[in-house]
Amino acid sequence: MRIFLSFFILFLSSNSTANCIYGNCEDGIGTYVNSDGEKYIGHWVDGTPHGKGQIFYKNKSNYKGDFFEGIIEGAGTYTYENGDVYVGQLKNFSKSGKGKYSYANGNVFEGYYKNGMKHGMGIFSYTSGAVYSGEWKNGMKHGLGEFVFQNGNKYVGEFNNGIREGQGKFIWKNGGEYNGEFSHGMFHGFATRTYKNGDKYIGQFKNGQKNGSGEFYYANGNYYKGYFKTGQKNGSGVFKWKDGGKYVGEFLNNNFHGVATRSYPNGDKYTGEYEYNMKNGTGTYITKDGSSYTGNWENNKKHGEGICTLKSSKKIKCLWENDVLLEHTRL
Repeated sequence: MRIFLSFFILFLSSNSTANCIYGNCEDGIGTYVNSDGEKYIGHWVDGTPHGKGQIFYKNKSNYKGDFFEGIIEGAGTYTYENGDVYVGQLKNFSKSGKGKYSYANGNVFEGYYKNGMKHGMGIFSYTSGAVYSGEWKNGMKHGLGEFVFQNGNKYVGEFNNGIREGQGKFIWKNGGEYNGEFSHGMFHGFATRTYKNGDKYIGQFKNGQKNGSGEFYYANGNYYKGYFKTGQKNGSGVFKWKDGGKYVGEFLNNNFHGVATRSYPNGDKYTGEYEYNMKNGTGTYITKDGSSYTGNWENNKKHGEGICTLKSSKKIKCLWENDVLLEHTRL
């Protein structure tokens, strides 16, 4: 906006009477043209633009509005060479106070300015249909605000230098919601995330994904508490089924994987190794009646040598293949 100033630098170095081509350029209404061919038409007081007037710049931009003792100050309209238009308050050659800025591409800002920059409350409407309404500082979204995206999603919360930062809420048009901390525009920190299907996550996020400790409540009644990494269950955790079953142990990319104890609704229990949701490796399976098998497992089936303990406490050495007992020997 300081482009305004160029005319007056040339004006001050010239003689207003000599360059006055029409009217009274001392005390009245007159037309003045400087050495660059830029023109001022309007009111004069003591040889200085004062009151209502209009300037036509050599770059094809122009200003029409208030002048005060040779300074553009008050209410006015500035039309830029690229087609942008500002209508509003000005102070000392700069946008200052309430105004409306219409961009040539169709974007529109309505709100407050300070020293030529958006500052205070304002609404920015994008040609895409997106809208930001909230606080600005030094030309950037800063403070509390609401951003409605073109697709209908919405963010309500804190901004820092144009970026979502701090506490906020992201609401999906389909009904999902994230309520918590943001950093560099991403989900980051502690938050509650609800999903359209009724699922809910409460815990830590990092770089937009579930990461760290958290709890996941499934809409069907199942429940998980433990660690996440890059959005998936990873590390130690507890998974509980609605029917009373429970898995306590290690996870890998949402799979039961590692050493764990699995309790079943009927009272059975398995303690041992898992690999991608299946019992694989060494483990002990104890049934409700007290009988058990300790030995090797492959793809959820007893496979290889092991020790079978009957409910009478007798132990036998047994050989299995895909859950079929091939032979056994008393110990």
